[in-house]
Amino acid sequence: MDIFHDMKKFRTGKSPEGHDLFSVPLEPDEDRMLGRECPNEECQPKYFKMSTSIPDEISKKGVEFSQIEVTCPYCGSFDNMQHFHTKSQIKWTESMILRDVAKTVQDMLKSPFRPIHSTPRGMFSVSLTYKAGTSSQRKTLR
Repeated sequence: MDIFHDMKKFRTGKSPEGHDLFSVPLEPDEDRMLGRECPNEECQPKYFKMSTSIPDEISKKGVEFSQIEVTCPYCGSFDNMQHFHTKSQIKWTESMILRDVAKTVQDMLKSPFRPIHSTPRGMFSVSLTYKAGTSSQRKTLR
């Protein structure tokens, strides 16, 4: 059984350790900028924005935007852009994955807990129903 619903389209495979890998696009702001956070714990203020447009010299090399090397404008730390996600971007992505897993669990529980309408045959009668909870609304994050 596949545990992913909305996030299935972002699944890119599995890591060598067997963990699911995802590539979740983040929406840029109105100026086509993405928020980034330096992974260096000692860096301050850490947060900066970067453009989502790729310079011609990089696009000619066929480099995907998500694989660009980034330099922190504050401390000079240099790494792949994937290491510069903000804590809120990571939290949002994790919550979307958890929402999909919760939906799968709810779907699994619907089947065995269908309402049973039996006629009472003795002094006691047992009735069991299952009602799925509501999931959080999906929000976009920049």
